[in-house]
Amino acid sequence: MKLHFISKSYGVPLAFQAEQTGARASLHLSGLHCGAGMFTRVPTPQPASRTDAVVVDGPGWGKLVEELKADGNRVLFGGKWPELVALDAKFHKSVMDKAGQRPVPGEAQRPPYKLLVGGWYEGGWRKPFYKGVIHDRLLAGDLGAPSGPTACQVAPVDEHSHLVEWFLHPLSEQLGAAGYAGLVSIFVVRHEDGLYCDGVSIGVQPAVIEAVSEMVYGGLAALLSGDATPSGDCACAIVLTMPWYPVAVAKPDAPVAFKLDSGQRKRFWPLDVSLVGGEYVYGAEVGILGSVTARGRPERPTDGPKPWCVWHKEATHRAYKTIGRFGVEGVQYRNDLGRDTGRLLAALDN
Repeated sequence: MKLHFISKSYGVPLAFQAEQTGARASLHLSGLHCGAGMFTRVPTPQPASRTDAVVVDGPGWGKLVEELKADGNRVLFGGKWPELVALDAKFHKSVMDKAGQRPVPGEAQRPPYKLLVGGWYEGGWRKPFYKGVIHDRLLAGDLGAPSGPTACQVAPVDEHSHLVEWFLHPLSEQLGAAGYAGLVSIFVVRHEDGLYCDGVSIGVQPAVIEAVSEMVYGGLAALLSGDATPSGDCACAIVLTMPWYPVAVAKPDAPVAFKLDSGQRKRFWPLDVSLVGGEYVYGAEVGILGSVTARGRPERPTDGPKPWCVWHKEATHRAYKTIGRFGVEGVQYRNDLGRDTGRLLAALDN
């Protein structure tokens, strides 16, 4: 499988993991220097030759995407319509209103995490379907990068689930008319009498695409093929951040560097990293070293008041074990995942 990525930042971990999972990847990266030495970098956003898919990360490429589609390219995540959804609040609201989604009541409290329901859309809904929770930042100040999620945990959802019926199917007509292909996540809030929609993410969403890729056999390359086979496992992605001014800045002759074995590379999604002389070197451009993913069997307690809760103990344990083997000085990440996941996801069940 041959993939071409167009990005202003997040294409680095995508291209890296695409190659780890069996694809050939090329990347056009605008504005950052990270990712050097890990895959083919190209100076122009257009693919040099025919590819199996062009993967677009982030807004700003709408016109180019339409041209690529007109030339017969299979384009994932990008386009003018998803850009409007991401950047224009009024348009975003109109999309949700047209889909008949119930907006969150004004008095509802939004917790410090986001619940979501999602699936793959490409001419119709396809597997994998998932529900999950995105964990927001723990603290302000010097704890790594200033924005974005700290982790995402996902669990499989049956395609006939009420969640899929309520939140995903109503968007089908608009997604089809726009010719969109890729992951779609609906943010959901529980308030008193039921579940409400708090918006939609259409496009590449860091941490979410990483965790969802772990849910399918074959990883990211299989997911981007549009014909992925779910494993039935739970999965997680844990974001690794670094201080803004690490040792690499104070001591240019002693950069933050580390090595990865083949097993670690399959679970690591490097962002602010380049490959230099066989070592992965932190670049101190965006403050995010990358993410680590893992999957594990869902554990369903057989006793207690809520035996149907799905826990992520095995997946998070595996992710933390991988992080512990990195040995990167100064790396920061959440260490409390898995303790409350079942209770949080239970809010999405009737």
